Amino acid sequence: MQPSLPSNTSPVLPHPAPTGGTSTRRHDLDWLRVILFGLLIWFHLGVFTFWLFPDEEVPLSVLFVVDVMHQWRLAALFLISGMGTAFAFRRRDVKTFLNERLVRLGVPLLFATYVLLGGLLAPIETLWLLLVPFPGSDAMPYAHLWFLRNLLLYSVMLAPLFAYVRSNPESGPVRAARWTVDAGQGLALIAVPALILATSAVFTKPWHSGEVGMWWEFPHYFLFTLFGYLAIQTGAAWFERIEALRWWLLVTTLPLSMLWFSIKHDGPGGLMEGGWVAWGRDPFSVLTTGGTILQTLHAWMWCLLIFAWGARLLNRESRALSWLNEAVYPTYIMHFHITFPWMFIAAIFGMSWWTSTALGTPFVVAGVLACFVLFRRTAYLRPLVGLRGGRSEVEKIWPFTTTEDRGVRILLHLTTHAITGVALIVLMVLAVLTGFVDV
Repeated sequence: MQPSLPSNTSPVLPHPAPTGGTSTRRHDLDWLRVILFGLLIWFHLGVFTFWLFPDEEVPLSVLFVVDVMHQWRLAALFLISGMGTAFAFRRRDVKTFLNERLVRLGVPLLFATYVLLGGLLAPIETLWLLLVPFPGSDAMPYAHLWFLRNLLLYSVMLAPLFAYVRSNPESGPVRAARWTVDAGQGLALIAVPALILATSAVFTKPWHSGEVGMWWEFPHYFLFTLFGYLAIQTGAAWFERIEALRWWLLVTTLPLSMLWFSIKHDGPGGLMEGGWVAWGRDPFSVLTTGGTILQTLHAWMWCLLIFAWGARLLNRESRALSWLNEAVYPTYIMHFHITFPWMFIAAIFGMSWWTSTALGTPFVVAGVLACFVLFRRTAYLRPLVGLRGGRSEVEKIWPFTTTEDRGVRILLHLTTHAITGVALIVLMVLAVLTGFVDV
């Protein structure tokens, strides 16, 4: 009994972006986090409904956008996660940090796996598949929440380094990060991380294709998380450098995407996906090494491009930003429970892909935001979807702010829990009826 999920699914859940290189909060990281999630909804809705095209022939323009986006959207989110972790660790010791990660990542992971995705129907099998390092996209019981699992594992793996760097702020990793930012007027910042990513991929890609954060993708995204953490250790220098490179990155990254796309689709099969040893090919060759270097450089340059223009245009506070930023966690967890019913609706009405995407995107956005509004007001369910605080936080929100009467507030709490509970049951039933969860 596993959720039905295509192999290139991905979630969006980096930590909230905290302060910037000094004491000023970097609002661009918060905005990027929100924007990337918005793109995630479009991406998943679009990819899962390719069958709506006549004869399932996807137009080249759509395929180009989807393929290129898939190379950097996850990488950028892990990069933001590493940055958020860097700030979170400044105020915590190792034990406190890991305990918080277990609550913020582990609790929603278990809740979604066992309740939202039906793992309680086969608890022993679900537990086993949770513990298997790489169960495969068809067997993983946590579906799109693999991001949470990976991020939790990365947090545990990197915690000793975080503690070491905090105790030794002039240590080797920090000096290396500063040198990478400063050397060659930005050339080292482009080349060094890309070569590190390529080295990892060269030695891991031949043996198995990448699957939603598994196999060669596991160390790949681990490195992006690490790079995000180290970027913050340079203070404001990392952001200043990439912002200065923004036009150069714009001019060079888009042609690089066209080269990457043409090689992916016209070159040898599996070159970008990995796992070519299973096809009887040599694990290492000039072709596979060159293709891997191109792929990692392409992903890294897109991340630099996004963060560069984000630093330039998005480092601005907004009244809506804090609300949207808080919404990312629960809406990420719930978005497939809205996406699959829409796919069912699109099929019933015989919509084209373009119509389904145009109407379905606002439908899913509205649905997940409605889920957030409910969970936000449901004191004892908030931690299950990654929201901080409990009753005291809820009572700062309407309609609780309209009364000081204890009896009325108790009635409001009971009402919000009942409404949210019913909504969860309806969504879980729909997940089964539409084929998202297989029972």
